Amino acid sequence: MATEAHRPAKHCTDTMNDESNKIIKTRWLYTAQQSRDIDRMLIEQTPVSGYELMQSAGCACFSRLIKQWHQAHNIVVFAGSGNNGGDGYVIARLLRLAERNVKVCQLGDANHIKGEALEARTAYLQAGGEIISLDESIKADLFVDAIFGSGLNRDLSEEACRWIDYINTQATAVLAVDIPSGLDADRGCARPIAVKADITVSFITRKQGMYTAAGKDYCGRIFFEALQDIDDIALQFKPTYRLLNHTEALQCLPPRRCDTHKKNFGHVLVAGGNHGMAGAVCLAAKAALHSGAGLVSVLTQTQHITTVTAVCPPLMVHDAAHPEAVKRLIHNCDIIVIGPGLGSDAWALALMSEVLDSDKKLVVDADALHLLAKEPLTSNRWILTPHPGEAAHLLNTTTREIQQDRFSAALKIQDRYGGVCVLKGAGTLVADTAQTTVCEGGNAGMSSAGMGDVLSGVIASLQAQGLSMTNAATLGTCIHAHAGDLAAANTPRGLTADVVIDHLRDALNNGE
Repeated sequence: MATEAHRPAKHCTDTMNDESNKIIKTRWLYTAQQSRDIDRMLIEQTPVSGYELMQSAGCACFSRLIKQWHQAHNIVVFAGSGNNGGDGYVIARLLRLAERNVKVCQLGDANHIKGEALEARTAYLQAGGEIISLDESIKADLFVDAIFGSGLNRDLSEEACRWIDYINTQATAVLAVDIPSGLDADRGCARPIAVKADITVSFITRKQGMYTAAGKDYCGRIFFEALQDIDDIALQFKPTYRLLNHTEALQCLPPRRCDTHKKNFGHVLVAGGNHGMAGAVCLAAKAALHSGAGLVSVLTQTQHITTVTAVCPPLMVHDAAHPEAVKRLIHNCDIIVIGPGLGSDAWALALMSEVLDSDKKLVVDADALHLLAKEPLTSNRWILTPHPGEAAHLLNTTTREIQQDRFSAALKIQDRYGGVCVLKGAGTLVADTAQTTVCEGGNAGMSSAGMGDVLSGVIASLQAQGLSMTNAATLGTCIHAHAGDLAAANTPRGLTADVVIDHLRDALNNGE
């Protein structure tokens, strides 16, 4: 693998944008406990008071609400008895001052309200605010969810479930305050039900569960408001989870010099494509080409050679039936993608064994993951790219358990099998021994056949071009997601993998 043709790749945690000389701050993600501790330390160690923070949070929500729903006049704020409810009372008072018809539906025992939340409630009532019960007839243009915050650490009561079910079953837009009520801030799952918001305005810290699994659906569009500078306090917690988009990830992609040739950008080998599954290797190999690899070869079944060559003429297609040719091809390549369309028969097992016996870096996907799960091995030279079902097989558990705690699952796979784990899905996770990255992009249309094959090709291509395993997995995931967003163009239903490939070049070249 030759890398002398371009400058050394920076690690993706570097934050310098060479073009603008602008520092891009790392967007760390925090647990619920870390978030509570940071809130407490912010109040203890800075001049800002808890009530001032509550006012700032309420103002941020109010501003977003007016901007997003400027014509909304009848608004109901659902307020709990804690500080999240206090934020809701601040919003309600501001709406009243803005001459909106606003009412607060107090959920829970009002006698339990204390501290800053009680102060906010009192201010709302003194401004002439009205409080109603859930039993009353509620008609509104907009709901504000301020029932439970990120501190929720238990399953909801039956009464609370009834409140949230009511909100979710109305044809009314919802703005969630800090986090949708009922959503687990650490894992991104409902406990056991959560508010389905159109917009969530979150404060001070980014809560990790909002950006992966079901958390993305419950939150809708997320708008983050820092409110205060917490850098000095937050870094005391040594966060290991971060949020990354394609623009940030591109900082680790080195520029290309003009005086180069194809061998400077690596040779990717895609191995797979058993009977009737030529399409999988075609997608992976074509994605590798469109992601900048200098050479891409395919090792497949005899009957697929003509088909693969016709679909993508730049590919070099080889017959896996000739053992010496297979060994020579593996020796000559820089990195191997094993798994797309591989199957599980004797042919698949033989090809898998040949690849594992080599000393090459690997991207292991699809059927190869199922074969690996049957005979677990550990290696520091592979990137594993499971979807939740494949992850469940790797950990001998259920897909539901994987989705209930994706952060834990990704770390367990990395710990058990080594290398880098890319746990695909909403908010794809990239986990190595040092940190876990959450990919911010992607859309529901990418839940279709062949998307994983494309991702494996992209990641292998970037590593062949000289990026480290972690940087290739991280950048590849973000580029793949952004290409999917470009391809969907706000119409994700019916999106196919081949269309995503057509947008990889735009995504790699900072397409917006």
